[in-house]
Amino acid sequence: MKRNFLILFLVITLSVVGYWGFKTNRILAQWELQAENQYRNAFQELNTHLNSLEGELATALVTKSNERRLVKLNNIWRDAFAAQEDLGELPIAGASLVELKNLLAKLETYTYRLSQENINQNLSSKDWDTLNQLHKQVKVTATDLENVHNKIEKEKFRWSKQRHIILEEKDLDSNSILSSLQILDKKLNLTQGDLKLTQKSVDDFLLQLGKVKEEKIEDNEAIDIAQNFLGARSRNFNFKLAENQVESKNIITVAADSGDLNKHQIIFDISRIQGEVIWFLENRDYDDPEIDSNQVKKFAQDFVNQNNYDDLVITGVDMTRDIGTVNLVPKMKNVLIYPQEVRVKVALDNGDIIGFNGRQLLSNRNIAINLKPELSLEEAKKRVNQRLDLKKNNLVVIRNDRGKNVLSYEFIGQLKKDQYKIYINAETGREEKVIKFS
Repeated sequence: MKRNFLILFLVITLSVVGYWGFKTNRILAQWELQAENQYRNAFQELNTHLNSLEGELATALVTKSNERRLVKLNNIWRDAFAAQEDLGELPIAGASLVELKNLLAKLETYTYRLSQENINQNLSSKDWDTLNQLHKQVKVTATDLENVHNKIEKEKFRWSKQRHIILEEKDLDSNSILSSLQILDKKLNLTQGDLKLTQKSVDDFLLQLGKVKEEKIEDNEAIDIAQNFLGARSRNFNFKLAENQVESKNIITVAADSGDLNKHQIIFDISRIQGEVIWFLENRDYDDPEIDSNQVKKFAQDFVNQNNYDDLVITGVDMTRDIGTVNLVPKMKNVLIYPQEVRVKVALDNGDIIGFNGRQLLSNRNIAINLKPELSLEEAKKRVNQRLDLKKNNLVVIRNDRGKNVLSYEFIGQLKKDQYKIYINAETGREEKVIKFS
């Protein structure tokens, strides 16, 4: 009797353990599939933005209309910014692909400055030559990345199998995908020497606005700023000046390495003039998600408050398998200032802050605009398609397609199963933007 009971107990135990193991493996497989889809989507978006950049630069070079060129320039710096975001979503070490990052940063900063300074003006021959050089660089990059994408599909390369890719390693010959990315960055390193941008073209974009220090900070001060910005977690990292510095006299790059076997690394860009963190990103592996969207928003809000960004409010959160990205903007006199958006990335396994991007806030600090609307809310509503079921409205500042900051009413509505954001100019009643979102 006892023997039969023991056999039955063992059978039940093995069944339970087997089911638990099957279920766990199934969940892990699902998570890995989600991570792979996330990485593939980021790389595809990177390709899309590079192809868009190539087309926008090409047409900006040939258009005779100053108004049309202004639209193109605004599209270019936005695509360049988005491409940098795409790179940050890939499991590639922060110190890798430095030349590609430099190219995108140059492109963004230069075209943004042109969009601000060349309104209703013809391009100078010097600016045209610079745009032409940038176009050549982007065309090479877009072609090479498309070839890499084709290799990924052909060789069934899986990003999720790669953890913390370091392209500076010398043993990448056996991996045609990673070696192709390595070759691309070396190619850009050789050819970017032909691209001559003035220091004003590159540096002033980030640092020309806002209250700045009379003297530039020293390198060791940048390390202190990075440590203080990260907070209590900084004691777990060794901070030093990064070997691969961004090509700018007004930006200091700081690297923080963990002393453990996981080799976490955080890369910071610090404004030498303003003495503030422009952005940082941590590259590490992730455990199973434990944090929900409400906790993500709380961690992000607490982080910006601790770093004296007291007037920022949350406008959205995007949850992926491992990371929650929170968008925050300043709120002044009940008006949301979208051109000053800040993004905070939160790890879903333990709630650590693993990323911050304050680039738009730093570069758009001094927005001079009247925050009192000429149109009433009811008058603005009449300018919205009546078929939309309006759910919410805000008074906001946006940058329109002509690169101008305008006070607008933001209407969030629904038509069938689709959701839309409609922006109505609060002074003229003009429909500035229509955005479909999920």
